[in-house]
Amino acid sequence: MLRYFWFIFLVCTAMAQTPQMVRFAPLPMVKSQKLLEQYLPMLGYLESKIDVKFEIIYTQNYADLIDKLGNGIVDIALLGPLPYVEATHRYPHIKPLVRFLDEKGNHSYTCSLFALKTHNTTLNNLRNASFALTQKYSTCGFLATQKILYDHNSSLQNNQYIFADSHTNAILQVILGNAQLGSAKSSIVEQYKHFDLQILATSQPFAGFLLVYQAQTLPIGVINAIKEELLALKPLSNPSHAHITQTWGNNLRYGVVPANDSHYDDIRTLLQTIKLPL
Repeated sequence: MLRYFWFIFLVCTAMAQTPQMVRFAPLPMVKSQKLLEQYLPMLGYLESKIDVKFEIIYTQNYADLIDKLGNGIVDIALLGPLPYVEATHRYPHIKPLVRFLDEKGNHSYTCSLFALKTHNTTLNNLRNASFALTQKYSTCGFLATQKILYDHNSSLQNNQYIFADSHTNAILQVILGNAQLGSAKSSIVEQYKHFDLQILATSQPFAGFLLVYQAQTLPIGVINAIKEELLALKPLSNPSHAHITQTWGNNLRYGVVPANDSHYDDIRTLLQTIKLPL
C-alpha cells in the first residue's frame, strides 16, 4: 500500500512539474526559415517567465489557420483585423488577448491606394484599371480598397485586380508597371515613395494585429499569465525592456495594449456592404 501511495505521489509531482503545452501559429505568410528571428525570441521569453512550453503549428494560409484555431489544433495565434473578424464569426470561442504597437506607439494603422505619379491617376468613376492587392484575407487588400473606391463612385468590379500575396509585392507590381494601382499598409507604402509613388487616398484607421486564443483549450490561468507578462513590457519607454525585445520580430517588439472585441466592429460594419472574394 505504501508503494502505491508513493507511486501516486511521484505521478502527481511529475504532472505538476510538466509545463503547459501551448500550440502557437504565426502568420501564415511567414516562411518557416524566418520564424527563428521573428517569433522564437518572444516565445522563449514567455517560457522563461511562465510554466509553459510552446509548439509552433504551421499553416498554409489564413483559412487553414482559422480552421485549426477554431477546431482546437492551435491554442494561440497572431491575426490581422480582417482574419480576426472572420475567425470570430465562425468560431465565437476565439478571443482577443493583446494588440501590438508599432514603432511610434500606435495600435492602429491605415491602408493607402497608390500609383506612379507619371500616370496622373484619379479615383473618381475609375474603370478598366488594374490593381495589385495584398491578399484575400488582408484588411488592406480587397476590403479597404473597395471602401475607398466606393467613396469615389468606383468599384473593383469595374476594374481588374490580382492578389500579390504581400504588401511589398503589391507595391512592386505597381513600380514594375504590372499594375496601375496598388493597395498596402500606409507605413509600408511610405518606405517606397522614392520610387515616384503617389498616395491617392488613405483608409480610416483600423485596429492593429492582435494575439488571440482558443478559449476552449487553454486554462484561463495560462491566458492571464501570458497577457500579464506581455503587458508588463514597455519597450518604447523602458530601455531595459527594449533590450529584451530587440531580437523579437519587427511587428512584436514595441509592446502591446489590451485587445477588446469591440475594437474590430468597424470591420464588421464594412463587411455588411462589401462582399469579399474569399
